[in-house]
This record gives sequence, C-alpha cells and structure tokens, in this order.
Amino acid sequence: MNEPAIKTESLKGNHPGIYIGHFDDVVFANSLQLHRHDYWEIFLFKQGKGRHLIDFEEAEFHEGSVHFVLPHHVHQLKNISQAEGMVLMVSDELFHASNENKELIPELCRYQLFHKAPILHFSMKEFNDLWDIVERMQKESHNLIAEEAVVLKNYLNILLCKCRKNIAVSGAAPVIRPELELFISFRHLVEKYFKQYTKIQDYLRLLGVSEKKLFLVCSLYTGTSPSDYLHKRILAEAKRLLRFSPTCQKEIAYTLNFTDLPHFIKFFKQKTGLLPKEFASGFLTARERLKNEALTLTVN
Repeated sequence: MNEPAIKTESLKGNHPGIYIGHFDDVVFANSLQLHRHDYWEIFLFKQGKGRHLIDFEEAEFHEGSVHFVLPHHVHQLKNISQAEGMVLMVSDELFHASNENKELIPELCRYQLFHKAPILHFSMKEFNDLWDIVERMQKESHNLIAEEAVVLKNYLNILLCKCRKNIAVSGAAPVIRPELELFISFRHLVEKYFKQYTKIQDYLRLLGVSEKKLFLVCSLYTGTSPSDYLHKRILAEAKRLLRFSPTCQKEIAYTLNFTDLPHFIKFFKQKTGLLPKEFASGFLTARERLKNEALTLTVN
C-alpha cells in the first residue's frame, strides 16, 4: 500500500538548517495551503488579522503573537488580512542542538499532548525585541560561512530563551539535566519509529533504560506514562489522516502497524469514545470548506 498522502515539506537549499522569510515571500504562500513539514516553524505576527489552523485547533492571530508549529503538525493560515510578519523554519536537528532549546521542548510537548496550539502573546515592546532578533538572523542567513552560521544559531538560542520565559504552563516540570536528556531522546525515538514500534519495550531496548526510569522521566515532563505518550502520538497521526486526507480506514490501520482494521477501530474507540468513521464524518464539512478555500486561492 502507498503511504497516506498529506503534503509534507522539507527544508531545501544551502542554508545551515534554518530559513527566515517575510510574509510576502513565496514560502509564506505555501502556508495558505493545508500541509505539514518535518521541521519546526515559528511565526511572528506583527500586524493584521486572520486565523491559523494547527492540527485540531483553529485560533485567531493578532499583533504581537508568536505561533509554534511542531514537526508533522498539519496547519494552514486562513482569512488573512493585511498581515505583516516573519516565519522561521528550523530543522529538527538544529532545534535540538543546544541545551537552551531542549528546555523548551517539554513545555511545547505539553501543548501537543492536550491538542493545544503553542501560541504565545507578547507586549509590543517584547515583541519588537523578538522582531529585531529575527531581522538580524535574516541578514546573517545570507552569509553561509561557518562563523556566520554560529552567530545565526546563537541568535536562535536567544529567541527561544525569550519565548520559553513567556510560556506559562501550569505545573511545568523543573529542568533536571540528565532526565531532560533522556526525555528528549525518548521523544525523538517516538517521532522516528512510532509507525514501526508500537510497544514501549522496543523503546526501552533502544534507550537502554529500565521501565521504571523511563516512567519517572516521562511523568516528570509530560504528566503521563511512556505508553500513554506513545499511544497519544499514534492517535494524533490517526486523527490527522482521518481529518486531513481521503485515506481509507484500512490503509490508515496498515500505515500505523495495526494487525488489522478491527484492532485499529478498537484502539481508536477506546481512546476517543468514537469510531474512526464517526470522527472523520464530523470533519467532512470542514474538509470540504478547506478544499473550497484552496480552490478560491488558486482562482484568485
């Protein structure tokens, strides 16, 4: 069977794992279409209005807001009016490259686990500081020599540290370095192998840790068990395919490594209280609306 189709994009070009563009660039036009990507995106909205669909939540954006789109999240900008802003595209490798960034990841994962879009709101003074950093990053990104790449990464660290200070997550876990490293490694493996390995024992083997150790770390940073975290990741992918693609249930079950369709249906019903077809039918109208909006954009 073919892999179910949701348009997935990757970073291209000779940049050091990061690309910065203004909203009037062609890259921003791609965000008007429903899609996902294997890198991080950070949107800075300086002015204008519109709506941003991120996975299963649609939120308004306004001046002084910053939106994070995690790898593999489906998103689309809609009803854009006089928008001015910038977008950063950061490879997953670069995002994980510094300790400062790693401390932000568990807090963003908390949004992901509870289907909340990671949206931050700043005062205009604070936002203008971020804007200045990103403009400096864009200038540095035109120079691909090694020294300039280091400067670019340091600017990214400053930007993300400022964003982390802004995030107000109830009951946020304290940063304990060895445990944080283990959680990041676990998350990375889940993102890489969740379609292949559906049992937590496989991840214990890959990490070389005990079940008790991983349970403590996962509980610390996500408030859930490793098995629940893995199941939520599988469930999120199933929901995306049901909502955003025409893929049939049987093919989704095959893609997510279920033994058969009844097994997938049972799993989905246990986790959501709905049959897959009931979940999908609830979004049929929304899917048609998105399709019509895409056609309107093409005609205009």
